[in-house]
Amino acid sequence: LVVVNIILNLWLIPLFGATGAALATAISVTAIFTILLFLVYRMYRIRVYDRYFIRPIVAGTMATIISAMVGRTANFTLFGSLNIIEITSIIILYCIILFILGISKDDKLLLIATKKKIFA
Repeated sequence: LVVVNIILNLWLIPLFGATGAALATAISVTAIFTILLFLVYRMYRIRVYDRYFIRPIVAGTMATIISAMVGRTANFTLFGSLNIIEITSIIILYCIILFILGISKDDKLLLIATKKKIFA
């Protein structure tokens, strides 16, 4: 997979600069972890993640896309200069989408424990 990273770097760095290098590394790391997840399942028949794992990924992707679309219509760049209002709106939007998609039992336990620590 080092070869894949090098090839992606050679392709993406001339196009996007440092962002291309980061993207190439992100793609390579994602590929490595995907292969490792497959190997763990194949060798031990253990599913490392269940179906609830995908919900935060979907919520984060949707919040980023919606924020980027709103940013374009409001004439500010999403990743150029993030201010406190933008960051807060992305976090709130992420939480709303996550609640719409549903919360697992583990998430509920985590929220209850966090609430106890904050308000104790």
